[in-house]
Amino acid sequence: ELKFGTTEGGFMKAVLNHYKKKSSPAIIQRLIDAYTQNVVRFGREITPKNVLPGVVNFLHYLKRKGVTLVAISGNPKKIGDLLLKRTKLNSFFTVTAFSSETFLGRSIQNRTEVLQLALLRLGWRPGKHSPRLAIMVGDSPSDILASRALGIPSIGVATGGYNLKKLRD
Repeated sequence: ELKFGTTEGGFMKAVLNHYKKKSSPAIIQRLIDAYTQNVVRFGREITPKNVLPGVVNFLHYLKRKGVTLVAISGNPKKIGDLLLKRTKLNSFFTVTAFSSETFLGRSIQNRTEVLQLALLRLGWRPGKHSPRLAIMVGDSPSDILASRALGIPSIGVATGGYNLKKLRD
């Protein structure tokens, strides 16, 4: 099943499975690389105008209150960095983490590991620190499930491929 909110690798694997095509880590990586190249090539159309109304003011408010902001994404790092830079949101975030990075010496498998990587970069250590001071704002069930798995409160934002009912479930 193809789902919005999965990592790019998971999405590419699901596409191959859906069409009953051969799947291997090398094939999946080639698909991700081709997708990344196309987003970078056509990414000039991504501008601050793509940011939803109120987001920039809210991020400014959080920064003024001393909140440390972290951006995570199921996108490859190259795409995530491009989106943040082209929308001029990159300066708000202290830490970023993306699905193309490595976690514990291996490829990231799911959104929970992307979130764990971001928390580790902030100095969080499982068993030693509670992530309770964090809040996950996400637009997919994968985001909400990742926050629950780590004991982090979450806020569902219905701006992606899911409505509020799907995010609550």
